[in-house]
Amino acid sequence: MKTNFFKVLVASLPAFLLAGCSTIGFGGDDDRSVDRGAIEDALIERFGREGEIDYAMVSYDLDDDGRDEAIVHIRSNYYCGSGGCNALVLTPDFNGYRIVMDATVTRTPIAVLDSETRGWSDLVVAYGGGGRDYGRALMRFDGLSYPGNPTVAPAERTSRRGDVLISEDPDYRELVD
Repeated sequence: MKTNFFKVLVASLPAFLLAGCSTIGFGGDDDRSVDRGAIEDALIERFGREGEIDYAMVSYDLDDDGRDEAIVHIRSNYYCGSGGCNALVLTPDFNGYRIVMDATVTRTPIAVLDSETRGWSDLVVAYGGGGRDYGRALMRFDGLSYPGNPTVAPAERTSRRGDVLISEDPDYRELVD
């Protein structure tokens, strides 16, 4: 009897140890706590149906309200240029999701800092190309949204790195209706 108990205990130990763990996603499939269909609807509403669009997405609670936001980076020949692509933050609202960041000319990685502004976590996005130096920008929430461009004020150049949400080379998924 004791032998069976210990076998079950040892076999179950990894599950017990991992039960309390959480990870920050890396732009792949760590988006289980957001409604992918509603996010895709919001992306289609934002970008229309011009050209093929791929996106990397991760969920993370940026405003500490117990509901995760979707952090998204798109890739598209139609919407991206030599300076980069759009990065978005979508927050849940009564009608689905509302865009609180739609930043142009961004690159990956996208990271979250342990600091916050007006109750929302500060973000760091990469930028560069299109005649600009490569670097990282600090994106702070202003009470309504995050900055729309990491290369101009109110975004600020930063050396801070934060915890990576979307990696430098994420897995992208095709946006389809």
